[in-house]
Amino acid sequence: MIYSLVEAQVREAAANPENIDYDGSINWNFVDSDCYMSGVNKFFKDDTAYYEAWDEAVEKVIAEQPVELMNTQLEMDV
Repeated sequence: MIYSLVEAQVREAAANPENIDYDGSINWNFVDSDCYMSGVNKFFKDDTAYYEAWDEAVEKVIAEQPVELMNTQLEMDV
């Protein structure tokens, strides 16, 4: 149950346009901040336990990303 709260927060923050860089990649530092500030971390005994759940949720979200997003490479004209 608690894990699902973290996963929901990660998904919500990862979809927030403010947390998406110009190249379409997710800024995980911003996602981390949004999730932590939501207060979901207070359901865990300490930050270590919270971040274990957070890392697992992030890995799940990343694994669900389309391959073309994970292989995006920017090219610059010079």
